[in-house]
Amino acid sequence: MKRVAGVFAVVVLVVWAKVHFSAKAGDPSMEQMAEKFGRTARERLAHKNDPAPKGLQIQESSTAAPAPTTSDNAAPQSEASAEDKAKARVAAMLNAWKNHSKLVAGAIWAQGLQEAAGNLAASTEGFERFRQEKSLGDNIGAFEVLSTYRRLNGQEQYTAVDVTLDGVMFHMGVPDTSTPIFWTF
Repeated sequence: MKRVAGVFAVVVLVVWAKVHFSAKAGDPSMEQMAEKFGRTARERLAHKNDPAPKGLQIQESSTAAPAPTTSDNAAPQSEASAEDKAKARVAAMLNAWKNHSKLVAGAIWAQGLQEAAGNLAASTEGFERFRQEKSLGDNIGAFEVLSTYRRLNGQEQYTAVDVTLDGVMFHMGVPDTSTPIFWTF
């Protein structure tokens, strides 16, 4: 019986060591994955008992970027696309956040890249709530702005931007107007 228990203990130890020491540096931790799955499950359960929608329903859809026009009345080619503007806005916000410039990051989050004379206190508070929705702290180590997708939700158009923050993927919605960035899920 002692031999069986000893063999069992060795097998458990080997499996634990393999799992523990084979994790790559960029892999999300078990806690991060559990938190993400928990949020998704809570959202699904919250909407489980919602009554069936009535009336006209417009589903959100992805659309391809419009082809550039070649007419004489078209905008100059130097005009950036909505996807490029969204990527630049998110990159600037994340860069300011990484450099501990919360006021700048909050202003970019709330109003975009243009110089805005808005309420910085409200922008900073809103940016704080935005970060807390995903349990993100004051500091980020590394970030990467990945792909973009145009979205249409009823009359509202925005660009979805995929980003990684410290190795964890997030999806941000960047409105075409000077309104705050939001989490798409």
